[in-house]
Amino acid sequence: MSKKATGGKSGGKEKGAPKGPAVPAVDEEGFSNFSVQDDTTTLIATVEGTKKLYIHRDVLNVHCPGLREKLILPEGDSEPPTPRGTQVDTPKPIQEEMARQSQQGTPRGSQRDIQGESQREMERETERETDRETPRGREGVMSPRTRRAPLEITLEGKYEHVLELLKCLYPPHKPITDANVDDLLELIGEWDVQSLRERSEAVLMEREPSLKLLLQAQKSKLESVCEEVAKKLAEEHSIADLKKQDEEFIQLNFSNQAKLYRNRILHLEKEKATLDETSSLLYPMTKFVVPSHKCSSVGVERFGYLVITTTQDDGKKKRQKCENSALVYHNELDPKCKDCMHNYGIFCRSELTKLDSQGQFDHLKKKFESEKKSKAKPAGKK
Repeated sequence: MSKKATGGKSGGKEKGAPKGPAVPAVDEEGFSNFSVQDDTTTLIATVEGTKKLYIHRDVLNVHCPGLREKLILPEGDSEPPTPRGTQVDTPKPIQEEMARQSQQGTPRGSQRDIQGESQREMERETERETDRETPRGREGVMSPRTRRAPLEITLEGKYEHVLELLKCLYPPHKPITDANVDDLLELIGEWDVQSLRERSEAVLMEREPSLKLLLQAQKSKLESVCEEVAKKLAEEHSIADLKKQDEEFIQLNFSNQAKLYRNRILHLEKEKATLDETSSLLYPMTKFVVPSHKCSSVGVERFGYLVITTTQDDGKKKRQKCENSALVYHNELDPKCKDCMHNYGIFCRSELTKLDSQGQFDHLKKKFESEKKSKAKPAGKK
């Protein structure tokens, strides 16, 4: 037989074999660019009317529920029948051998060997059936003439954005950063790409909260980002101030507007509770005990024997006996009375020092320090 009849030299390309590399071509950064059709291509996507991307369909089918309707194969173009592992009858020689050893009392281990051989024989029979039903070419590879043609679909969106999303979705998985996340958000929401959604959320959480960011998260169905941004906005701005940004606010759906109202109410309740606690801490400083002296704050008849009862941190009551003293309230204090002002100053300093040592002002220190830094003028400017 001539070389022409046998297909030429061994290793030569068979006429009609697929062209191109075995793996997708890569760009200058080392990520797939999906610009070449090869033997892994099972999907051709057209974007912006004429631009095409050559993709492996299975990855999109698994990771993008929003595209599954487009990825359904046409009727009559399903996968080959008789999948590997389909149950077939045990070959007769194997059945006879198992029956003979069963009659002779063959050990259980030997029976398991026979059963294992039976399973392997069944798998080989399945492969032979598949070979008969699936035309194959040289070396068991499906012939180019019988290979199923790639599915062709149309994808919405900008070509650059679709390509960027595919680079992030397919190995070696391009990172999602602050530079490209805005281009991907809309497609991630439309395609419902859960794996990329989580990576996008981590990037967006690092941004300064704003209504624009809340809208981005809403369009991309990033629920956790919506919740976190709404919470931060409600803590820093009143609803009235947020409504002034009318263009963004009216685009929020009912759910996200409700998040802003709910978190604002929770924040105000927390602030009220904090104010109530602060009031209870500062209330003791509204009155003080002053020894007898020539006083312009209160009359001489107020001075006498006093018993002051206070509650300590452990809940125990403490009684303090004072002779020739008066209990003076802050609104009775005459600034011109030096003895009263001196005693009141000593008492307030003592109370504030005690509260500070207990850490009661730590959260306020952080707040005012941050405000001071934000209002600080740049060096060299007056």
